[in-house]
This record gives sequence, structure tokens and C-alpha cells, in this order.
Amino acid sequence: MAKIYLTSLPLLAALITSLVVRSNAGRIAIYWGQNGNEGTLADTCATGNYKYVNIAFLPTFGNGQTPTINLAGHCDPSSVDGCTALSHDIRSCQSRGVKVMLSIGGGAGSYYLASSQDAMQVAEYLWNNFLGGSSPTRPLGDAVLDGIDFDIEGGTNQHWDELARYLKSYSKGGRKVYLTAAPQCPFPDAWVGGALNTGLFDYVWVQFYNNPPCQYNQGNTANFMSAWKQWLSIPARKIFLGLPAAPQAAGSGFVPAGDLTSQVLPIIKKSDKYGGLCCGLSTMMISPAATREKPPLPDRQAPPSDRTRPGTARRGGRPPSGSAAGARAVSPSPPLPPALPPVAGAAGRPGPLRGRPPAVAVVLLRRPPPPPAAPPPPPPAALPYDLRVLLWASSSLDSFRPDHALYSFLARSLASSARAPQLALLLRRVLSHPCPCADASVFACPHLEPTFRAALPALCRAGLLHDAAHLLRALRRALDARPAPPSTTPSSTASPAPPATPTPSACSTK
Repeated sequence: MAKIYLTSLPLLAALITSLVVRSNAGRIAIYWGQNGNEGTLADTCATGNYKYVNIAFLPTFGNGQTPTINLAGHCDPSSVDGCTALSHDIRSCQSRGVKVMLSIGGGAGSYYLASSQDAMQVAEYLWNNFLGGSSPTRPLGDAVLDGIDFDIEGGTNQHWDELARYLKSYSKGGRKVYLTAAPQCPFPDAWVGGALNTGLFDYVWVQFYNNPPCQYNQGNTANFMSAWKQWLSIPARKIFLGLPAAPQAAGSGFVPAGDLTSQVLPIIKKSDKYGGLCCGLSTMMISPAATREKPPLPDRQAPPSDRTRPGTARRGGRPPSGSAAGARAVSPSPPLPPALPPVAGAAGRPGPLRGRPPAVAVVLLRRPPPPPAAPPPPPPAALPYDLRVLLWASSSLDSFRPDHALYSFLARSLASSARAPQLALLLRRVLSHPCPCADASVFACPHLEPTFRAALPALCRAGLLHDAAHLLRALRRALDARPAPPSTTPSSTASPAPPATPTPSACSTK
């Protein structure tokens, strides 16, 4: 999912609120969980801008797989406490009248329903682990979510209707299970079109972008209105209008605020089924608390899935091949390393996912670059040696300033001793393998365990080397003048020190 860094937090919140109040645009839905720049879930709800929040994503389930939740860097589901601390945030949102759903699927997941029995088992799992059932290992703690969002972008179109029926059957005893979905605007949707015809879905946030045949096109509302009328025909309670936040947030389909309020909303609001606006992933720009403590960060996104509807664009902001909108698409911002970098051969470990671009019907501006910050104090000696080298080296380059986003991420992460071994592992991987997608001369020769050497190509594919190239130049320059290693033997949790300059014979350019 391509991201852009928009305007200041107070301005964004004011624009959203102003739009809703002045145009009576209706309620706003948001996706939370996959953007490195978003605040906490509680802060997102505390803005008062949203009535529906979809926690994204549960990307692995079905066909005998162990269901796995992925919330990028917000929490580590494989740790002792996992993501159970989110229970407080979920209840905080619900106390404000916000409906909180779990979004299953996403643009880069492993999900597939093999049979009706499989659909029933997945429904039972969702009920016991996220909804009103009981399970000793609830991934988000004891909070009870309001429903399930279907963000199905791949696999097959089979058995989703049965999953919806099984889930809806749990609506009893005065507690309703809400069902929502996020199809693209070509009608009917290739993946969940059959499920939507069951009449069991409460809210459908249709994404009217990256598909010129059914979106707003430079002042021409004909295609959009034709598609909107088709979507009104499905037996869902409310239909939401999904739009990108700015021209750069998607390949095509942006609606200027003036056109939205004068040409689009006055027409679609006439329908009793119009529900409101659908936003993309939440960002830190709507979190006042985040502005006080967190500088802007690149998002943690992995490459998009290659599973997409033939002839349409993926939700990550890339227009269809040959589309005139392709010239306006921008490259995604470089992501950060995931909280737990993937280890070769380690199956089932989550990584950041790709879904939809941030979308809200307001005109936003790019965030200006932050002013230079004063160099931070020397890293604490208690940190693993290679991490102290990392901070010292990265702060020595003008092009990799202490206020650089990746540096800020590392500095904040190192405040927690639990994160230090993970980052040390990432550093060892980066130093141990030349990257085929960047200038090999800036990488140190491989000198660590072979099991670590497969990690760097994944960083290349994720786009991390935009930042890591600066980092590695600094590290290579620093190895000869690095701080003296500790005289005592490192603890079991500390990472081994980088060796002296490796011999040229050890270099590999594969």
C-alpha cells in the first residue's frame, strides 16, 4: 500500500471534522493496524472522527493453517503477552460509541476456504477468539469485538457466503455480530460478490479508485454514478464511499473537495442506503497524542501480493497497466524493518502487510521535512555492542541525520531492552549479505552465519535499502574507527560484536 506523508495532525483533524460538519457527509470508517505513522487505537478513536474502526489484519487462516494476526509494529503476537494489551484500547473505542471490527484477509496474506466445513471452523475460531466466545488464547485479550470485516483480495471466491452465514448465526442473546466488506468498485466484486448477495452484511465500504470505469474522472461523474447505482442494488444496510485522500494517494480516482461537496455528495446522499465516507489506513496525523512524542516514520509495508483481479488495480495505489493515471502514481515511502525480522526457514512469523492507501475526502498537503535536530547523547553502554556501533555510525553522516526517520525508529526501539536483540539480529543480517538490488560496493563482505544471509534480499524487496544504503556506508566507514568493544563477555541476550575488516576473499556478489 503506497503511503504519502500529509499535513500536520491538527490540520488534518480539523479538515475532516469541518468536512463532515459542513457537508453532512455522514459517518467515517477507518482501517487501523498497518501504518507505522498511526497513533494508538485509543487515540484514533479519541479524535471523534470515526464511527467504525477495522483492525487490520488477520491475514492467515483457512485450509488447515494456524490463524495468525498481523498488526505490523504495534505488537508481537508471538511474544508472551502478544497483542492482548489492545483490549484496553478496544474497550476505550467502544465506550465512545465506535464499532470495532477485525479485518480478515488483506492484500498480502495466505487465506483460503477449502470447503463448507473449513468455513464453519474459521467462523468458530473467530467467534471464540475475537467475538463473544471463549478461548484461553484470545490474540487481542478479553475485549469483545463488534464484528468481522471481509477484505478479501485473493484466493478464490468460494465459501465466503458460508463463512458469513456461520458468523451471523452467532448473533443471539441480544448481541449482534456485524459483518462488513471492502470490495473494489467494479460490479460485482470478483471475490465477495456472492457473499454480499446473502443480505447479511451491514456495511460495505466500496473503493471508488484505481478503476477508471467506475470512479470519478476529472469532473466527469457519469462512470461513478453508474457504478454507485449498481452498488445500491446489493442487499446491504449501508454503502460507504471510499476515496483517496490526495491525488498521490492512489493511481486515480481522487475527488477534489469542491467537487465532492458540490457534485458527488449532494447526489449520493439522496439514497437511504448512503452510509458515509470510507477511509484507508489510519495515520498518526489524526492522533494528538502521537504528535507529542513520535516524529514521522516511514510505513512498515511489504511488497504487494500478486493476486489481483484481472484488469483492475491493486489497492496499494498502483493503477492498471496502461492506464493514463499511471503517470501520477508515486513510489511508496521506504518502510521500516518489522518488529521481528523474518528468519530464513522460520514459518508462520508475521510481517507487515499491504492493503489500501490512506483515503479520506479532504485535500491534504505533504508534511514538510522536519528541521535538523541536535545530535542525541551517546548510546548507553549496556546496549549490545553492534547496536552502539549502529547508532554512533548513523549519527555521523549528514545524509543520515539523528532526526532521520529510520534513526528515530532505532533510537526509540532501543529504549526497550526487549527490542535490542531483534534489532541486533537485523543489523547482523544487513552486514552479512550483499544486496542484489543496490550498489554492492556499499555492503560489507558476508562474515556471519549463512542462515542470516538470506534476509537482505527481503529488505531490498521491501524497499528498505533506500535508507539502509546510507546506513551501510556509515557502518563500513565506522568499522575501522568503531568504539572499543566491551571488555567483558556479552550476556546471552547481547549480540556478538562485528569482526574486524573482513578479507576480500570472503566477499560475495551473488
